[in-house]
Amino acid sequence: MTAPARADAQTQEGRTDVVAPVFIVGCGRSGTTMLFDLLAQHPDLVRTTGYPDGEDHAGWIEHGQCAMAGIGNVHSNHYGSGITGGGCCLHLTADDASPAVVDAMRRYYATTVLHDAPARRVLNKQPHLSNKLGYLLRIFPDARIVHVIRDCEPVVASWVDIMGEHPTLVAYLPDEPHPCFWLFPRPEEGPARSALGRDPRFSIRDGGAALWTEYWCRVNAGIDAQLAGREAQRRVVRYEDLVTSPTHTLAGLTAFCGLAPCDYEVGHLRPDTGTRHAHLLTPATRAAIARRAHRVREDFGYRTEAVA
Repeated sequence: MTAPARADAQTQEGRTDVVAPVFIVGCGRSGTTMLFDLLAQHPDLVRTTGYPDGEDHAGWIEHGQCAMAGIGNVHSNHYGSGITGGGCCLHLTADDASPAVVDAMRRYYATTVLHDAPARRVLNKQPHLSNKLGYLLRIFPDARIVHVIRDCEPVVASWVDIMGEHPTLVAYLPDEPHPCFWLFPRPEEGPARSALGRDPRFSIRDGGAALWTEYWCRVNAGIDAQLAGREAQRRVVRYEDLVTSPTHTLAGLTAFCGLAPCDYEVGHLRPDTGTRHAHLLTPATRAAIARRAHRVREDFGYRTEAVA
């Protein structure tokens, strides 16, 4: 972006507007935080902040008026109940973004994140915006959307591990076209616990693997559907490409975002993390994942074997 274009971002009131912010979306446990930290090295980007990983739950809830759930970090002193934001995470469309919401969210990012600095751009990582992309683009119509995807099995295994660290919580995936998970206190042993264990929409069953497989399929396919006709504003980044060819992947992403080239530090990336939690999945669970995720995996270029 040229200096004159940045200068044109000034509103008539003298307030700096928000030009072409960059949003990283995708399923949780797909590498969104990794990419967020890498892109934040770029001098023209200003990363959002906030617990647990800079996702800016508080900003989107207060100024964007989103119903948004998130899961806390058990190792942080901010953990509390473990539920970040609200218990539910609702799909929102462009029709839900009132003029008041648009103005409040743009003012918030202009003043609190950018500090009225027209030469820089906002960088936000927020998986819980993945089912709110029409809403996001009504607020920031020139946004760049970076969709991070990681193959299904390691994402599911990672979520099984995460829920094991949060024994007081249960996740729920609503039966709707563009879902995100909801969070509730986990019930004690008894009829309620047994009933939830029989319903695959709750994470109590099979370590949550069925729920997280469905989450992976529907979130990634749903990003496609929400951005139909806006493909020029979206870039898909596969986690596997990021960790095996980081310099090449980041160069293409930097160009897509309209940023000057940057010499990113990538020496800490590890290409072998895909098997870290593999022991948490049984052969039967792996077979179930392969059957359910087969079509979506192929849509995103993952090689798959024929499944029964």
